[in-house]
Amino acid sequence: MARRWWLILLLFALVGTLAGLALFEPGGGDQPGRLTTLQADAVGELHIQSRNREPLRLQRTESGWAMHAPHALHASAFHVDQVLALLERRSEASYAQEELDRQALELDPPRVRLSVDGQELLLGTSHPMGNRRYVQVGERIHLVQEGVMPLLEGPWWNFIDRHPVFPGERLAQVKTPYYRLRRGPTGWTLDDGLLPPSVSPEELGQAWQQASALVVREVRRERGAEGAIRLDWADGGGRTLRPEQVDGEYRFVDPERGLAYALNQQVYAFLLRGAMAGSGD
Repeated sequence: MARRWWLILLLFALVGTLAGLALFEPGGGDQPGRLTTLQADAVGELHIQSRNREPLRLQRTESGWAMHAPHALHASAFHVDQVLALLERRSEASYAQEELDRQALELDPPRVRLSVDGQELLLGTSHPMGNRRYVQVGERIHLVQEGVMPLLEGPWWNFIDRHPVFPGERLAQVKTPYYRLRRGPTGWTLDDGLLPPSVSPEELGQAWQQASALVVREVRRERGAEGAIRLDWADGGGRTLRPEQVDGEYRFVDPERGLAYALNQQVYAFLLRGAMAGSGD
């Protein structure tokens, strides 16, 4: 019996020793280090350069994220936050750059180069096992869970804000071929046109203020082009949109900026006419 207890104690000691050794292996242990010391919510500027794509420059402003290159537009905070989440990922393994073939890992040159407030991250190929990617920070190469490579390697317009009414803008008036709404001190009123009995001006005005497209993509710019929808901001300015149905896609196009906001069919019909698609109203 005594011999059995000694074997059990020896086994526990061996397990403890192995666990201790794992903590000292690169990237090993239950509490591996973070990829960077940056805090995502404190980042002010982000540069993205991927192969065969235009470089992006994004900057945090008082009203949200703004794109400065390749075009000056409001940026999607949701998609920027997805990228910034990478900064706080845990490193599952870490290597000195001399230990690995950087060219084979597509780190020299990198597939994507991120510059976050001046700190550079190089993203390379994925690991054959699991959704992990090689990321170089300084002189160390890490394996991390990521999930944002399709966004980083996609077209620049993936980072455009999805809202036809820009973030931070207070909508004052909406005019479509079917109605005209105006926001007053007590809320939205119908100035012209007809709405279905089931739809209130307040409901429609708020729908415009909060509407979000499924996707925004680049289209050909048309200087001086007219649109059937006019949105005016409370502090002046606004934008003109043109409703279109192309290849089964329902969208509002801003011809001046060359942007198409693809919408759900029901949302498209409600914003344009104040009625649901296919309804008899």
